[in-house]
Formats: sequence, structure tokens, C-alpha cells
Amino acid sequence: MPSNFASLEIGEFGYSRAAAGVSHETDAGALTFGGEHVLYDGPWSTQEDAERINLLARYVAPAFGGDASFTLMYYDADWRGADQIPERALNVYGRFGVIDPTLGGQSERLAATARWENHLAEVNAWIVRSDFTLYSNFTYFLEDPVNGDQFEQRDERWMYGARYRQHAHVADSLQLSWGAELRHDDIGEIGLHHSRERERLDTVREDAIEQTSFATHIELNWQATDALRVMGGLRADWMQVDVDARTLAANGGTADDDLLAPKFGLAWRASPAVELYANYGRGFHSNDARGATITLDPSTVVITDPAEPLNPAHHVPGGKPNAPAVAVPLLVPGDVAELGVRWQTDHVHFTAAAFWLALDSELVFVGDGGSTEPNDGSERHGFEAAMFWTINDWLVADLEASWTDARFKTNGSEDHIPGAVETVLSGGLIGTWDDFTLSVRVRHFGEAPLIEDGSVLSDPTTLVNLGGEYRFGSAALSVDVFNLFDAQDADITYFIESRLATEATAVEDRHLRSVEPRQIRAAIRWQF
Repeated sequence: MPSNFASLEIGEFGYSRAAAGVSHETDAGALTFGGEHVLYDGPWSTQEDAERINLLARYVAPAFGGDASFTLMYYDADWRGADQIPERALNVYGRFGVIDPTLGGQSERLAATARWENHLAEVNAWIVRSDFTLYSNFTYFLEDPVNGDQFEQRDERWMYGARYRQHAHVADSLQLSWGAELRHDDIGEIGLHHSRERERLDTVREDAIEQTSFATHIELNWQATDALRVMGGLRADWMQVDVDARTLAANGGTADDDLLAPKFGLAWRASPAVELYANYGRGFHSNDARGATITLDPSTVVITDPAEPLNPAHHVPGGKPNAPAVAVPLLVPGDVAELGVRWQTDHVHFTAAAFWLALDSELVFVGDGGSTEPNDGSERHGFEAAMFWTINDWLVADLEASWTDARFKTNGSEDHIPGAVETVLSGGLIGTWDDFTLSVRVRHFGEAPLIEDGSVLSDPTTLVNLGGEYRFGSAALSVDVFNLFDAQDADITYFIESRLATEATAVEDRHLRSVEPRQIRAAIRWQF
């Protein structure tokens, strides 16, 4: 780091953060330590009791004609969650009300990375240990009127990976790059459990998974003329999974998939300040390994003993057979193309692009299940623009804007993608006068359809943040005001069925989580 530092930050609703970083440099290399500890209760009727710890240690040294680094990172978090509530309950619970005070989770991650690089090659390898537990309840008492619909999600795994990249100058105007990467996930436990107040009642599904992926790529960059650059590349991916379905053996097994993805690009410098470009590429997203081997719906089980307790959330009465389920591919391709322009002067950097994106299958968040599900293919087209403007020697401005039309590839009018925001805006001003800096930022998210026919929409959300910093000697004092105008917009909005404990039947409603209220945080930072 340029200098060692220590900082302390405090704010409303029980917020505090202590952070520090120290680097020590010798002739042999540099050693850096850093860490932070964060506490936060939040504005909710049930305190979040959130606690987060981040630690980092890194050693960097010259080795074998390049630079080598070794990094250790540790993360630990524990919190109570403030989930969304139905609009019909706002007059009972209020904007910051909590229906189930036992939601939340724990997350712990330890990562070790080794890396070596020079101007022609890069090699790195890593190992990660991850342990994650999450408690959610989206529908309250819809499925189980007695115990409620809370569920626990568990994910405990080791992850291993390595990557190699190489560059070569074939000619003065021609550069070739190639590489390969390997990743293996050893998932000892991944499960979904019905719970009440964080106590398991029964298991919907529990699995162990071995998942391996390998990829290789090659890319060629050609400076055809002083004004024209051409790029082409090809990437091959392969993935294999082995699912040990502990609760329903029929859903276990192995699956594999592969994908070949080309890309191509052109960039033409029309003038010293303007460059036009066109790109096409194929990519992919991966589906859950369990979805690639599934044959039966794990949320239903056969009941043959009339005396067996019936959990209406996860059982089919009367000994009915499990519902069949359709397996999905592991790798889902997507194609994207864009046309754009870059304009750069001494004071203005501006980029704009029109884009088109098609996915063979859309991953859609299911609000009443707390998961994502593969859906129909989708198509998006839109426009993005970004500008950074140095107005004068003490004031700069930036603005980013995007508009997207997102639709399912399906016949009929029910082609809206739930949660796909159409318009996003972000911008700010930063002014600097000697030792004082003042900034203001605006973020706006437009409305989004909440169901496929587009008849129910979310409301727009707009937030304004204000910050100031004064530097004196080796110290700096800063103050931030978040949600300056105390907007009462929604941070999350879904449209699903739910049932409160006081209701006799299910009700379709918008469910939302409010943005946090205006709050002030102050920090002091020392450099040494």
C-alpha cells in the first residue's frame, strides 16, 4: 500500500467499523496485512445483530523473472435478516417491520491463492473453504399453517482451481494469447430443510456433489492498420457433475456438458478522439448440478403409512407418487452483439453502445421458493452510455445510463421477465478545494414487471447520498449522509402468494423490503 492506515467509523442504528492495513517492504519482498470488523443493528423492529470480519495477508516478491504473490483471506459473517413483507401488512408492521425474527444466516470463507506473472505469462492456483447457512421465509404460513414456511439452505464445500495464460508477439502487429483453467468443487453438503425458528423439522433434499469444469481458450489480436484493430477468439468449456442424492436416490447420478464459444471484434479509430467498435461473442451460464440429474420432484414424497405425520409443505397425501421433473442442461449458451462509440478528449471520456443479448434459458428468481429456476429462452436489446467529465480543475462529473427491453422467447403476451429493470441511472459530482472534498451521488432504478403479463410492476427507486472529507496532516475526517432525502422506496419487490398467521386463505400481493432510512456516518482515518 502507498501508506499504512487505520480508520474508525461510527453511525446510526448501531453501526461501527474498525479497519487497518499495514505494509512492510524489504529487499526480498513486501508483506501486507489488513482487516476490518463491522457491527450493524439496522433500523428494523428486530435488530440485525450483524457482525462481519475480513482479514487479509499477502506476500509479494520477485521470482523467476517475474513477480510472485501468496495471499490468505478470511471472511466471517453472522446476521439476522429483515425480509420483505406484503404491502397489505405495512399498516400493521410498518416499513421496518419483521414478520419472522429468526431469519438470517452465517457465512464463513477461507481462501488461499498463489500467483506468478511476468509480461508474457500468468499462473495462479487457489483453494477455498466455504460454509454457508441461510434461513428464509417468503410465504409465512401458506404451506404449513402450524409451523410456518421457514426453510434452511445449507452449502458446505471445498473449491480448488488453477489457471494459466500465455501471450506471444507473433509479429509486430500480431499478438497471440492462449490459456486454460481448471476448477473442482467438492460439495460435502448442500441441502434444503423445512425449519422453525432455525430448528430443522424435516429435510426436503440433501445431496453431496463433485463438480469439475475445464476450459481452454485462444485469442488473436491484429493491428491491421494504424486505425483498425481486429480481434478473434475461441473458448471451449466442459463440465461434469456427480450427484449423490441422499434423500431421494433417483435424483442422483452423473451428467456432463460442453460448449464451444467464439468471439470477434473490430475497433476503428475514426479520428484522434473517436473510436467506433463492434463486438460479437458467445458465453454461457451454468445450471445447478442437481437440476442436471433430477428425475423426481423432491418437494413431494410417497406416504403409505396413514399414521405418518403429514407436513403439507413437502408431502403428497394418500400415497401419491412423486411428481416427475425434467432435467436441464449444465451449460446454457448466450449470444451477445454490440455496436459502440468511444469519444475521449482532455476533459471528457464518453462511451455509448447499443446491444443485443439472447439466452437459450433464463434463470428466474422464484420469490415463494427462495431459489432460481430455469425458464424459457430470452432476448434483450438496449442502450448503455457512460460519461466522465472534468469540468474544471476542482469539479468532475460522471453519469451512467442504461435502458433495456427484456422479453421471454414465447408466443403470446406473457413474455415479460419478472424483476428485469428497464431503466437504470447513476451519476455524481465531486468537488475538491485544497484539503476539502464534497461529493453527491444519485442512483435510480426504474420500474420492473413482477409477473409475466406485465400487469403488476414494481415502483421506481431513487436514492441520493452526500459525502464530505477534510484532510489535515496525516489524518482525514469524513461524514456521509445516506438516503439524503429519506426516500421511502423499495429495495426489493416481488409479487407472490402468501398467508399471514391471521389469514384464513392465501393472498396474492406485492412483497417488498424498504430502503433504509436517512442515516449519518462519520469516520476518521490516519495514515502512517
